[in-house]
Amino acid sequence: MASEQRTKWYDTDLTEVDSVLTAKETPTTPTIRHARKMVLLPSVTSVIGILGSYSLEQWKIEQAIRSCVAFPFDGDETEENVLSYIDSIKGKSVEYSEAQANRGKLMHAAVANWLMHKDEPEDPVNQEIAWRVEMYLKEAKATNISCERPFGSRELGYAGTPDISADIPGGIIILDLKGTTTKNIAKLKTFRSLYDSWKLQLGGYDGMFAASGHASQLVQVVADMDGGEPRFIEYEDPELWRAAFQHLFDIWCTIKSYDPRKEQA
Repeated sequence: MASEQRTKWYDTDLTEVDSVLTAKETPTTPTIRHARKMVLLPSVTSVIGILGSYSLEQWKIEQAIRSCVAFPFDGDETEENVLSYIDSIKGKSVEYSEAQANRGKLMHAAVANWLMHKDEPEDPVNQEIAWRVEMYLKEAKATNISCERPFGSRELGYAGTPDISADIPGGIIILDLKGTTTKNIAKLKTFRSLYDSWKLQLGGYDGMFAASGHASQLVQVVADMDGGEPRFIEYEDPELWRAAFQHLFDIWCTIKSYDPRKEQA
């Protein structure tokens, strides 16, 4: 289950709320208690966070193993030494994980800065990804391109911030950008091959537009952060995955004992 600190909240004006004031006027991370009081909306990714992820857990284990290889245990096998080593490996694993996460953040920023400001990425891999995304949008006849624009509503009960959104003839196009390695991208060729959490995220985004009546085209962009090749995989089975996310959101509301759709403002 996602920790309370990692839940991302929006107010009903779709402004992200990352800090609230305590009774002593001290900034603190909002919790479910603040959400009930302020009628905050959880993000799509936070709702999905109540699910476990086998792939994510395997990835975390890999980072821990890499840390052990880089910093092997060389002390006496006393309980105190072993516990100290475990703590150090946990710290190194976080460093490895953050380094990988930062690659993804840099890729997202590079694509957004190119689309919005024509700032050319310094990294040739990110440059290739950004150019290919721009080309895809041009072929879709996209206009009014936005990055990190929030959507959602009180009636819907949740909100989300798709990586890229734009107007296209007949509706809206949403691109959700994920980064992977050359090793993994070969496995991700079709919508069926995508991770379930990615499909659920698209289902949550789909629900935003289904509720408003706007036609939408949703695309999962899987970018090779080693080689620069992005795959553009169009969303399939909208009724199935939109309903799946809605069921998950109902479970989230039950677990949290909080439903923004019913809460009194």
